[in-house]
Amino acid sequence: MYVSSLFLGLCLIASTYGFCTIDKVYTDMSKFGTITQYCMYRGLKMQVGSHIKTADCMECTCDKNGLSCCGYGIKGGVFGAPEGCKVIADGCTVLMVKADDETKDCFSGSTLIKH
Repeated sequence: MYVSSLFLGLCLIASTYGFCTIDKVYTDMSKFGTITQYCMYRGLKMQVGSHIKTADCMECTCDKNGLSCCGYGIKGGVFGAPEGCKVIADGCTVLMVKADDETKDCFSGSTLIKH
């Protein structure tokens, strides 16, 4: 029973990308005629060919087609917890915990507190 519950739990918390945003490539020309292409993410200019993961759980890639940013981890989509459990975030990591005790794993009941 524990193994099937664990498997179900892992299926529920698989890190899938639930939403993405896209934007165009921007082009600037210097006074010397040098052309630079880049993408913009929240005021950050990203070079074409670059990739970042942000502290707010977004993963962005800038390529010749433009910017693509997708949520990952806790922002990876909608997570459903089994009865008696709830979903919380530890940074970007998704945790399923007991509804009445956030320090306990939903499936094993083991403590999640690391000393």
